[in-house]
Amino acid sequence: MTTFINLINTAYSFYSHNWELVYFGGFALLCFLRLVIKPSRFYAFLALGFLSLLFEFEYTKHLVPHVRENVTELILVDPHRRSFNLADLFFSKLFPVFLQMFGWFLIFVSVFFLHKENPSTEAKKVY
Repeated sequence: MTTFINLINTAYSFYSHNWELVYFGGFALLCFLRLVIKPSRFYAFLALGFLSLLFEFEYTKHLVPHVRENVTELILVDPHRRSFNLADLFFSKLFPVFLQMFGWFLIFVSVFFLHKENPSTEAKKVY
């Protein structure tokens, strides 16, 4: 019984720490499965949007500190230079915001512009 409780605690800890990974990864996986069954632009844009949001989540969570460290130690010698501030601003602030805006934009375009009604339901409408 304690093994089962430990598994539940592990699953809850994983979910509470990575809930965006679960949702965005699950939706991207469903979109890819749908693309394999019946390819369409709608699911391609949805999959790219969810993958962009997933990459943004992982980038801000795990990669920003390492990118900042690499920029400061390897690329730029003097942290007081303007180039350091611009690189730090781009990699730690602007790039994650751009990824998130791009992901939501792709989802918005796919839902509101590429989604077409099923022809069988359109024929059943009474005017």
